[in-house]
Amino acid sequence: MPVVLVMLLAGVALILVAIWKGAFTKSTKGIWFAFPGTVLVVMAVFFLAGFNGTAYYPSSTDLQSSLTIRNSSSSYFTLKVMTWVSFLIPFVLAYIVFAWRAMDRKKITRAEIEGTLLYPLVFLSIDFGITLVWNPEAALSGSGEGNCGLATLKTMCMARG
Repeated sequence: MPVVLVMLLAGVALILVAIWKGAFTKSTKGIWFAFPGTVLVVMAVFFLAGFNGTAYYPSSTDLQSSLTIRNSSSSYFTLKVMTWVSFLIPFVLAYIVFAWRAMDRKKITRAEIEGTLLYPLVFLSIDFGITLVWNPEAALSGSGEGNCGLATLKTMCMARG
């Protein structure tokens, strides 16, 4: 595997150049040597494990059951499905950007922050047959009669009117 050895040595050399340029010179170009060096080192390690059938997780009880790249990778169908699903990621990112910009288009005002809440009662059902009601408006408005933040359904707190 002389090709893998050359890749490993070239990657290590590039990483050392990047460290030297970044730490001992005033140059800011060291990062450009770090990326290809890291890629070459990682690819050399993967090729070493993949081409030689080397076990990257050897079994202590049965050496034939050790994990190699071949017996631990996904099936062809799974890899094909994962490839098609990965094509959806740009659309998901585009939707996130679209939604974020739509929310930032109109800034929230102080009146909206200090105004009444749109959903004053939040119900929380628990498996023991108890339904809890949380009234955030009452919880935030301070003390007073009929002013509770958490109550059972029988003693439900009503929003101030």
